[in-house]
Amino acid sequence: MLPGNQVSRVNFTGAVQTDHWYIINTIDVKAPDTSAGVVIIGNSITDGRGSGTNKQNRWPDELARRLQENSNTRHVGVLNQGIGGNCVLSTCLGPSALSRFDRDVLGQNGVRWLIILEGINDIGGGATGIGNNLINAYLQMIHAAHRNGIFVYGATLLPMKGSSYYTVAHENERQLVNDWIRHGGHFDAVIDFDQALRHPADTLSLLPAADSGDHLHPSETGHRMMAEAVDLNLFIGRDSLVYIDSSYTIFYEPECAEVGERWLILNDSQASNEFYVMVEPGTQSLSQPPAGSESFIIITFPIDSAGNYSVFARLNCPTYDDDSYWVKMDNGNFQMYNGLVTSGWEWKKLNEYTLTHGEHTLTIAYREDGAKLDKICISNYPYPPLGKGEEAVNLCNPVSMINPVKTPSGYALEQNYPNPFNPITTIKYHLLQKSWVRLEVLDITGRIVELLINRIQQAGEYTITLDGSSLTSGIYFYRLRTSTGFVQPQKMLLIR
Repeated sequence: MLPGNQVSRVNFTGAVQTDHWYIINTIDVKAPDTSAGVVIIGNSITDGRGSGTNKQNRWPDELARRLQENSNTRHVGVLNQGIGGNCVLSTCLGPSALSRFDRDVLGQNGVRWLIILEGINDIGGGATGIGNNLINAYLQMIHAAHRNGIFVYGATLLPMKGSSYYTVAHENERQLVNDWIRHGGHFDAVIDFDQALRHPADTLSLLPAADSGDHLHPSETGHRMMAEAVDLNLFIGRDSLVYIDSSYTIFYEPECAEVGERWLILNDSQASNEFYVMVEPGTQSLSQPPAGSESFIIITFPIDSAGNYSVFARLNCPTYDDDSYWVKMDNGNFQMYNGLVTSGWEWKKLNEYTLTHGEHTLTIAYREDGAKLDKICISNYPYPPLGKGEEAVNLCNPVSMINPVKTPSGYALEQNYPNPFNPITTIKYHLLQKSWVRLEVLDITGRIVELLINRIQQAGEYTITLDGSSLTSGIYFYRLRTSTGFVQPQKMLLIR
């Protein structure tokens, strides 16, 4: 390793060598247009546990060597997306395969094939029934990859008898998953690592030569055997996937829909369109749905064929105190959806409806403040999308909508000056009549960080100074509310 930009150097004199696994986000290379990549998404087995130190002989490395040695596959690059300890579902530390699929598979350049070898950590640390959850997750990944023109190859899970993961119940789940991978008919091809590395006299165990010693991870020999079990013909003559998607799926950005006055439009780079909606802090509707359009987000959407449709929401609900909504379809009754807690931004299924051909209306009302809503998907495909989903049909620029004046003339909250500011700025507002006034500052998550005014004031023009010395740099919102029903937010930027 050499510090700094060393592109112009002709050698590595003075470099320091270290035995360490570094995480590389992306390597882009200049290559012919005929070149393409195969992504391998997995856990520590793909990451290289059991392979030799500094030998670059993990099974993805060995596969890359085989591809390079074959004149018919020399154009294929291998992207190793294995993470030690990774799970398919949200049952492990770190990003799950589902949550990182958009970034690590669909977001990579030139991907034409995908190999999925993941799930043994879910089984080893999971409860009975985890196998069916894994199968549903595989279906999500297959569907998302196919929609992006990517061939998907399923790899069977290796034997684990003798390891800390092994129990009879866990083995039953592994057998269930492997049987589905082999015979489910959803993968474009199957790579049977289980058959290639299992002991012929005890098929639940790894071959001794293929076992690194923990009865779970392959040895250097095992990694080589895995690479040799991959048929290189899977990458010959499969240059473009012709996938006929019969599903009907549409996406909507809530911040671009009909948004009631009690909702805030807030910024987050991890959100689709970089904005999401959240009800104003302190607003609750726990036992009954709220009334009035100011409490609703209304999405009108078309259905071109009658049938069953699922409604999915991309949410960020960090605790069980901010993980619920009221939802209704058309003129039906509101239904409460609780227990939607997530780890970061995740898709959750709200309900399934039988819909007729034509136009329908989805209404979402708040129930607990702090629950963040990023995107809505309506689909006759039964599994939720991955990542941020596809582009919404109602895409907009929320910046132009973030400061709406929702009040009669005579009330106003002006833009602060200066803006950006450091650390002092002034805020001016106008009151049409005597009323209770609350002026508050919120951070980008919607948390109130300063309460500037909270009292009755006479009609007139007011100016107040905000000292941001105690605040960190970033985007903030300040909001004026009165007892006459006036509500208006403004956006400001503190630069320290």
